[in-house]
Amino acid sequence: MTFGRRPNQWKPPRKLAGILASWGPTFVFKSFVICIAVINVHTFHAAYGQEQEGWNLVTEHQKEIGFHAREGIDSQRENYRPLRKVFLGSRGKATKDTFSLHWNLKWSGNRNLSPSSSGKRPPDEIYYPRRRVLTNGTVLDQNQQFLVREAYLQWLEEGWLLQTGAIRYGWGTADFVNPVSVVNPKDLRYGLSAEKDQQLLSTPSLRLTRLLDERSMTLVLIPLQESTLFPSAEHNWDLELDNQRFRTQTIQDEKSRNVGSVALKYDVTIPSGDLSFIYYNGTDHELAVRPESLTIEDRRPLVINLKQLSVRKNSWGAAYQQTFDGIVLKAESLYTPDKTAPKTFDRSRIETLEFPLETMTTPHVASSFGFNYFLETRDFLGIKLSETIFTGEYFAQRFLKSGVLPGLTNEMIGANLRTGAMEDRLEVLATFLYDRLLNGQGKLLKVTFADDAIKHSLNLGQFDGPLPAGDAIGSAFYYFRSRDYAAYELSYSLP
Repeated sequence: MTFGRRPNQWKPPRKLAGILASWGPTFVFKSFVICIAVINVHTFHAAYGQEQEGWNLVTEHQKEIGFHAREGIDSQRENYRPLRKVFLGSRGKATKDTFSLHWNLKWSGNRNLSPSSSGKRPPDEIYYPRRRVLTNGTVLDQNQQFLVREAYLQWLEEGWLLQTGAIRYGWGTADFVNPVSVVNPKDLRYGLSAEKDQQLLSTPSLRLTRLLDERSMTLVLIPLQESTLFPSAEHNWDLELDNQRFRTQTIQDEKSRNVGSVALKYDVTIPSGDLSFIYYNGTDHELAVRPESLTIEDRRPLVINLKQLSVRKNSWGAAYQQTFDGIVLKAESLYTPDKTAPKTFDRSRIETLEFPLETMTTPHVASSFGFNYFLETRDFLGIKLSETIFTGEYFAQRFLKSGVLPGLTNEMIGANLRTGAMEDRLEVLATFLYDRLLNGQGKLLKVTFADDAIKHSLNLGQFDGPLPAGDAIGSAFYYFRSRDYAAYELSYSLP
């Protein structure tokens, strides 16, 4: 479509016009990103100014720059792409009277950023092979990405809290898997190796909370929601059916944006703890896939194409947390009467199946039970330790009808040990995960050393388990074959 121009209409410079034309339909989203950036810069400069008459602006701003490298350490190097990136981060809050602006933004560019290297190699791990703009302003591409982790305006006064913008809702008490975390889409591109807060995508929404003594009531309205992110379609995993190995190609649902989700949450304070009740009607963000088609060459099936499902659900849930002497007990559960899931299929007759395979609705329950135990150990081989915490958790989900493929994580046990030394400048986190469906194990080690400005972080991960079988298609996304890796990150907090 073309538009005419009036004879006397101002014509922008050719270079600027080319840039605007290249933006195309993403202009609105990029305008949103630019607005956030402009406000960020403005508040940053205002922090250095003196208070003016009638203007009381208080700004908190944290900025960082860093480098991240991630490499597969298995001998075959199959199904793994390395990652090299530099990043810039900005997180802060600007407050004026009862209003405040909150933001958490991060830009990163990988080794394909330069024109000489772009297009010569596949995208690095987690990067998308083509540009995609999310409703929260996040821009994903093969050589760079701009993440809007949070960007919202808040009003707080006399027992009322109002927030609007791109928000993350950290609902639930569990440390590994949160069944009641239903509002935000998930970001599963890193799998279980990602920090917990990085596994949630912010969603454009409006939150209204009534704050009362020892209780509160929250209403969340989400006009438009994205589907959960998982590794891009070019990252293919193996699947084993009746001792025959197939490749699976995942097809991301990039067009379905469900409209009109709503969530209610009631919180009440109990002795030494908290209790929450949740209702949700909207997009189901738990990752579900179904076989969509089959690629056949020389009369033999080669690739099973898995399509992401974008469906809705109604759910009721509850979360509990209470502190006793040296231990914190946690539990949460979510019940969904109309969960949509793909049906099981006859693996021995895969060549004659009709695609796409059918889905069905079934009642569904997901629950998590765990604890935090604060150890009294203060010394290890002569090294003085700070607070040491041991965490254990059991997660399980059950479809209450038969004939349904299991979920992404059907039953899992998790445990970790976190401790610090050198006045908390050195922190060690060791994690163990066990998936009963696949009899798979994950071992993660993270060592962090930080001073006032510089932070070093070393991550090691190892995932062992058999190839996912036909009745465990969902679990293929957590236990990739040969997914052992090592990662190092260096970040510097700018003054």
